[in-house]
Amino acid sequence: MYRDLLDQVRTTPSVELAATNNIVPISGSDWNDIIEIPGLRSHDRMIPWFNRVSGGYFRTLGTPLLAGRDFDQHDTVSSAEVALVNQEFSCKFLAGANPVGRQIRLIVGPGDPEHLYQITGLVKNSKYQSLRVEFKPLVFVAESQSKEPTQRISVMVPSRAPVGALNAALKQAAARANPEMSIAFQVFQTQVRNRYCATG
Repeated sequence: MYRDLLDQVRTTPSVELAATNNIVPISGSDWNDIIEIPGLRSHDRMIPWFNRVSGGYFRTLGTPLLAGRDFDQHDTVSSAEVALVNQEFSCKFLAGANPVGRQIRLIVGPGDPEHLYQITGLVKNSKYQSLRVEFKPLVFVAESQSKEPTQRISVMVPSRAPVGALNAALKQAAARANPEMSIAFQVFQTQVRNRYCATG
C-alpha cells in the first residue's frame, strides 16, 4: 500500500518529488539503537539515531549523496539489509573514514530479530530531532525492506503549488491507492516556524 501511495503521489501534477519516512525531521520524534561495527573495537557504546525512508528521500529533501548509492528497487524484504549513514556517523564512529562497505549490527535482546546492515551510501549531515541540537550520527534504513511496516507513515512532498490545490490533488492520489486510508496534511515550513519562532 505504501508503495502504491508513493507511486500515485509522484504522478500527481505539480509534484516534483516525493518520499516516505517514519521520522519527520525537526519534529521532536526520535529513534535510536545500540550498534556495533564488525571488525571495529570500541570502548564506547555506539548509539546512532535512525530513520526508515524510501528511495529518493535524500533528493526529495535536498540532502546530497556524498558516496555510494541511494536505496533502489533491488532493496527488498528478501535481499540483504542495507543502510546509508551521514557524515557525523563517519566522524564519530569511523574517524572520518569512508563508511561504504562497512557493516552495522544492531544489539538486540533475546528473541528479537537480528539486523546486520551493509552501508551502501554516505550523505551530508542534516538536522534530525531539533534545529537547536548539534548534528547527530544518523543511520537510514530502507522502508522497502521492512518486514513489519508501521501503521503510520509520512510522505514528504516539495511543491510550488498552492497548498489548497495540492492538498486536494494528494487526497485524490491517496484515494486511488486506498480509499479507506486516513490522511492529514501539514506544511513543513509552518511546523518549523510554529515550533521555533513561537518560543523565540
